[in-house]
Amino acid sequence: GASWQDSLFRNTGSAFVDVTPPSLRRLQADHGVQWGDVDGDGALDLALTGSRTDGMHLVMRNLLPAADAKRGLHIRVVDEKGHATLAGAEVRVYAAGSSRLVGARLVDSGSGYDAQNDMPVHVGVPSGVSRVDVQVIVPRHGRRVPVWQRGVAPGKTVTVRAGR
Repeated sequence: GASWQDSLFRNTGSAFVDVTPPSLRRLQADHGVQWGDVDGDGALDLALTGSRTDGMHLVMRNLLPAADAKRGLHIRVVDEKGHATLAGAEVRVYAAGSSRLVGARLVDSGSGYDAQNDMPVHVGVPSGVSRVDVQVIVPRHGRRVPVWQRGVAPGKTVTVRAGR
């Protein structure tokens, strides 16, 4: 069958720029991709499945400077029993005590073939923001119900119990 080439693009705010490293271009296309903080430094690394003929999976470490990586905030959204059952919940992160939105994501349970996961949501908090308020919105009984966790410092993983 056909072998497609993987590509990696950076969003510059006004365009997407191809930043695919040569080492990735040499590989057969993968079947699953997942961003996750594999080494716990706060920066998202990239895991690829199905790209090697020997069946091994690749992890591309993000070499973001430590000061920037520590601005990452990981938000784990669970139900009232502590289970990861809230795929599709909305996560919004605001500069603490304000309406300034610094990040928004959806809870994801897998973004493709071979890529199921229970990964926390990642938001990179801008420099100059020392605390954030995290809002998780879950559907409940036909309504959108917000749950807040306030005054959270970047550089950690927080768990928000949102219930059903």
